[in-house]
Amino acid sequence: MMKLRYFAIYIFVLLFLFPVFLDAQSFNEMRESGFKMEHIVSVIIEDFETNDKGWAVSGSRFKTGSFPLLKPGIEGRPVALKGAAFPEEENRYIFGVRSVFSRKGYNKVWLYPKDEIVIPGRVKKLDIWVWGGNYYYNLEAHVRDYRGILHKLPLGSLHFIGWKNLSV
Repeated sequence: MMKLRYFAIYIFVLLFLFPVFLDAQSFNEMRESGFKMEHIVSVIIEDFETNDKGWAVSGSRFKTGSFPLLKPGIEGRPVALKGAAFPEEENRYIFGVRSVFSRKGYNKVWLYPKDEIVIPGRVKKLDIWVWGGNYYYNLEAHVRDYRGILHKLPLGSLHFIGWKNLSV
């Protein structure tokens, strides 16, 4: 009976306490080898509720008439931004951009703020909610780093219908 009790204690230590000790030891090894924790914060740079940053829009060579048009203050938002986590008075309005071109081809629309927007800290991810109208267009973000180098970041295709969160 005594041998069975010691055997049960031995199995308990082997199965439960030894792996915990190994995990703590491997965590200490990771910390000593340069592993460090990061403080990642989500920051809303632009909510597109109003045109307070002086956004402007322009189109490429074959635009027609007064197009492209920028219309801020359109009521509507993604279903994912509704609910208890997002109050009704926030995220109610969107920007609308409409353009018409006289020829098919490599047409472009540029949406840009009056002044450059400074993003604090190191950026790990950039994402934006976009409504796609099933057109064969791609969305890109052009950002300038702290050295003044311009980077073109592809966010994805607009060949879908409805709201989608595009990120890079």
